[in-house]
Amino acid sequence: MILRFLSHVVVALLLLYSQLLSNRDSASLHEISSLPTWQSLIHSSEDKAQLSEPTFLLSNESFSATRELELTLELIISNIEKAYCRFPARTIFLKHHLNLNIPSLETTLASCPELKKYIEHVPFDQLELVFASEIFSSATSMMGHIFLKAGGKNFRDVEVNHSLAYFTEITTLNPAKLLTESLVTGMPGFLR
Repeated sequence: MILRFLSHVVVALLLLYSQLLSNRDSASLHEISSLPTWQSLIHSSEDKAQLSEPTFLLSNESFSATRELELTLELIISNIEKAYCRFPARTIFLKHHLNLNIPSLETTLASCPELKKYIEHVPFDQLELVFASEIFSSATSMMGHIFLKAGGKNFRDVEVNHSLAYFTEITTLNPAKLLTESLVTGMPGFLR
C-alpha cells in the first residue's frame, strides 16, 4: 500500500517537473523569438511577417515569431542538413542561443551544394558600408547611394569584392513626389 502510494507520488512529481520544464522552455523560446536578431532573421516586425514567401516562412499559415522558432527547431531536430541548407543563419543563431548539440555548418556544407558554392564564390571576410556621393543633376542619384561591399579570398585564393545594393524604380520625375516617396512613404525596390 505504501509502495503504491510512493509510486503515485513519484509519478506526480515527475509530471509536475516535466510541466515546469516545458513551461520554462516555452518562456525561453518566447524570449528568444522576441530578440531583435531573431526578428531580423525571419523578417518580422511587431509579430507580423514582412515577407509572405511560402519557401521562406515555415509558419506562413499561422505566423508568429515564436511559432516560426518552434518550427525551425523541429526542422533542425528532424533534418539538420536541410535546416542548414535552407536557413543557415537561423540554425547558427539557435545553435548558439539554445546551446544545441548539433554539427557545425562546415561539417554539413557538403549536403548544401548551392550554399557551398555561394560561400566559396562570395567571401565575407570583410564587410564595408560604402557611400557613393550624390549627383544633383540625376534624379536617381540626388541623395547618393549606400551599398554593402563584401570582400575576401574566394575558393581560388583570389581577392574578390561583391556589392549588395537596394535599387528602386523611379516612376516620376516630379521632385516633390520623388522626395516624399523616397523619404516618407517608401518605394518598392530590389535587392541585388
